[in-house]
Amino acid sequence: MEQKLGIIAGSGRFPLYICRRIRSEGKTCIVAAVSGEAEEILSEEADIFHEFSLDNLNALTGFLKKHRIKQVILAGKIEPRRTFEKSPPRGLIFKMLQKGKDQRPASLVSLAISFLNRSGFEVMDPSPYLSDTFCPKGRLNGIRIKKRVSDDIEFGWPLARKLADWDIGQTLVVKKQAVAAVEGMEGTNAAIRRGGELAGPGTVVIKISRSSQDPRIDLPAVGMETVKICLEAGCAALCIEAGTMPFFQKEEALERAQKHGLAVLAK
Repeated sequence: MEQKLGIIAGSGRFPLYICRRIRSEGKTCIVAAVSGEAEEILSEEADIFHEFSLDNLNALTGFLKKHRIKQVILAGKIEPRRTFEKSPPRGLIFKMLQKGKDQRPASLVSLAISFLNRSGFEVMDPSPYLSDTFCPKGRLNGIRIKKRVSDDIEFGWPLARKLADWDIGQTLVVKKQAVAAVEGMEGTNAAIRRGGELAGPGTVVIKISRSSQDPRIDLPAVGMETVKICLEAGCAALCIEAGTMPFFQKEEALERAQKHGLAVLAK
């Protein structure tokens, strides 16, 4: 019997990685991609690919049911600012307003999961497909961790955890034990750039999960793009959470970080 798994794909490398892993196990990968978010290469990698608008979630569920999908993985991000546009996706907004009082990213994803469950789909934990992207504690490349970097991490780590738990953001940028930038709705990359603009070279970027992170909901991740932005911003170090945070394109990204003097570590 043919084994199928669906991906509801947002932006970033996460959906592509999951798609490839699913297919490597001999399963059929059906991708429902959010229009304007998912990468085009997914259309080449998936067994079946279709884009849908946030205005029409019924089209999404209809597509999945047509292909007899029972289990789905939410992979990638959907730009949260879209819900505040002058002409936001009416269908999505309508369902959110029916079920929730706030528009925090985790709340919106929770509502999406509830909607999918009511529609007959099981939203899966993606962790089993991500095991080789998680990092052990310690230095991830050969750049020595300077004392001031270590001090900034120790200072910023508990603050970053609180910000994540409060669902404000999952990235904190610090320098000399002062907060340079906190991730908000603009996302990780913009927060890193802003921290570099405000504090200059030598900032330390900390990216962390919530204390009780549901891996189905807004799972934080890093990759080559994160490293590139850190280098552009003149960061001294990137510190991520060990064992729970996917690091995509890891070898290539760590090689680039090593070449340009960016320390990368997991705590």
